[in-house]
Amino acid sequence: MFTGKRAFDDARRTTPTSVSTLVKDIDPAAERVILRCLEEDPRNRPATAVAVARALPGGDPLAAAIAAGETPSPEMVAAAGETEGFPIRTLGLLVAFAVVGLAACLWTLGATCVPQMIPFEMTPEALAHQSRQLISSFGYPAPPLDRAFGFSRDSDFQRYGERIEKPADYGAQLTAGQPALMYFWYRQARATSSR
Repeated sequence: MFTGKRAFDDARRTTPTSVSTLVKDIDPAAERVILRCLEEDPRNRPATAVAVARALPGGDPLAAAIAAGETPSPEMVAAAGETEGFPIRTLGLLVAFAVVGLAACLWTLGATCVPQMIPFEMTPEALAHQSRQLISSFGYPAPPLDRAFGFSRDSDFQRYGERIEKPADYGAQLTAGQPALMYFWYRQARATSSR
């Protein structure tokens, strides 16, 4: 493809020694790749098309040489350091955009987060302690084997309030706690006695 001529004219297969004699101004890296692809022994050829693409100019010749088990030349190693990622300006813009986007998400979440709008008089741990005392008063004084607690949300009213109510009225209802959108739950497991 590079030379416009067949690689082998006769039935006897021999690897050409030079492509640059047929095509002037060919990149030496491209010539090395072509000659490796034409090796008689298949084990000496690149294993995949990806390996060929990496070795071609514009690819990553250093990675291709290392993957092929070759020792890269000092020029190849020096040239590998010339490539760079994003320009500093582009990277700065991307970081600034990410920070602004994150700040906007946090502000929106804070403005619409239901638990932040509802006044809680007691912490979850205090409510759990109160629940344990209440269960003990029901006749279960033994310490539980396991317990769990948390809050659940009345999603039906929340959807209704967000869809039907005016935002100011809905926010006032949440702040007043009427009706309650969040419910505390507590459950525990106790040991069963064997007889």
